[in-house]
Amino acid sequence: MRGYVTALLAVALLGAVIGMVSPEGDLKKYVRLLCGLCLLATLASPVMGVIEALSDGELLGGALGDGGEQSEDYEAVFEAALRSGSATVAADALTAELAKRFDLPDGSVSAAVILEQGEACRVRSVRVTLFPEAIFADPTEIIAYVNDTLGCPCEIVYE
Repeated sequence: MRGYVTALLAVALLGAVIGMVSPEGDLKKYVRLLCGLCLLATLASPVMGVIEALSDGELLGGALGDGGEQSEDYEAVFEAALRSGSATVAADALTAELAKRFDLPDGSVSAAVILEQGEACRVRSVRVTLFPEAIFADPTEIIAYVNDTLGCPCEIVYE
């Protein structure tokens, strides 16, 4: 996600600079149009990746059979996608909360949440990765916070 936002900002900034240095007149219209199309292509690139993955059957665990027929086990595919999305949202929220609570620089901590397999969607365990920028963070405080907050074991990994 960080790479996508960086690319989007770079294309927008480059387009603005090119628009400012382009000569006045009819050419400026076409330069602005071209810069706008480049920005639009950059915005649409994740959508194109999803469409490509769907056509290859990679997304949804290969739920689409040959010829686009739907698999018989669509409920399991839906459940897996829901759990994956829930784990991702929970991990993103926990990462943001850890960075805020322990005053860690952006990008210096990452959390991965493992959910239980069962009726209820519960957190089974958490793996927190600390990057070099967070080397002075106290891992025992982070483990205690995760245990108290989520009531599950927490593992700290240094990268």
